[in-house]
Amino acid sequence: MLKAREFASLHSDERWQPLVLLMQEAQAARREAQRKEGGEKEEEVRDVIYVSSVAVDSALYAEGMRDNDMITHINDLRVNNIRELQTAWNKLVLGEQVKITARRYTIVNDSLVAETNEDGNYVLNEKGEPQWEYELVTFNIKASNDIGLAAQDFTIPIPRLVAKTED
Repeated sequence: MLKAREFASLHSDERWQPLVLLMQEAQAARREAQRKEGGEKEEEVRDVIYVSSVAVDSALYAEGMRDNDMITHINDLRVNNIRELQTAWNKLVLGEQVKITARRYTIVNDSLVAETNEDGNYVLNEKGEPQWEYELVTFNIKASNDIGLAAQDFTIPIPRLVAKTED
């Protein structure tokens, strides 16, 4: 199983940049196709902004944002990458109230956890893919010159189904 931190480090490792760029191009094409088909649904969100660290003296930290949260929206505007986050942030007026939405994934032993139902089976989306277990969290802060976090682009991997074995 790929560890959350290991996957995040792929995006910053120069050796993997050609692969990361190809993945991002493919995802952009997929998003465009989804938009043409009627829009992206929240459960299909894969491109997020991975928060690697939050400054302890920042408004976001005071509101509860933590390392490993994954930003998806600013004021209900979908942001898929750092560039979109910076563009949206720069359009805000200093002191303006801003709502930031993120996903907080369940991580156990540095691994993302796939969601299961009461029978222990994986919860599948419309495409038959398992879902990562997460909760949506929102943070309401006032816009400032510094958002107070270190972040990077991140693509949420599709969970792999693991065959259950009988003992």
